[in-house]
Amino acid sequence: MLQRNKHPEGTPNPVPGRHASRGFTLVELMVTVAVIAVIAAVAVPNMSTIIKRNRLKSQAEDVMGTLQLARSEAIRTNARVTACASAGGITCSTGAQRFVVFDSNNAIVREVTMPADVQLSGPAAGLVFRSTGRIDPSLPAADRVFVVCIPDAALGENQREISVALGGASTSTAVNGGGSCP
Repeated sequence: MLQRNKHPEGTPNPVPGRHASRGFTLVELMVTVAVIAVIAAVAVPNMSTIIKRNRLKSQAEDVMGTLQLARSEAIRTNARVTACASAGGITCSTGAQRFVVFDSNNAIVREVTMPADVQLSGPAAGLVFRSTGRIDPSLPAADRVFVVCIPDAALGENQREISVALGGASTSTAVNGGGSCP
């Protein structure tokens, strides 16, 4: 009895003497690559925005954690502790890439460096926590706010305002700065 050439699956081969090939054709591969390219073109700009939003939130939380450290350090040492934006060392400024906490002996307790695209602003004299963990009650509310910002209009809410209450607790609020930073 004569047998026909069979595919591995057991179905007859349409061309006797030839084995069927497996895999993708060039057309199928090009269509797949084109679909992936379209999906990537849509997803990449959105990923950039998501990354920047997460970076902004993370840096704001880092500043809040550092403020809580400053407060607890003031209570622990029973001395004044200052938290401020700083361009270098323990010199406070209204805007900088660093956030420092230093004690009454001018020793740096903690220093946080912001990424290149993140800006930090705050009171020129910094924020001084008393030995009780509280802030001077005569200090106006505007002088108890730090702003972490990324200058990018695509973010929408490109600023995080960190307000410190007189008791020392801090809260963060997302703010639309129109793409600019203070």
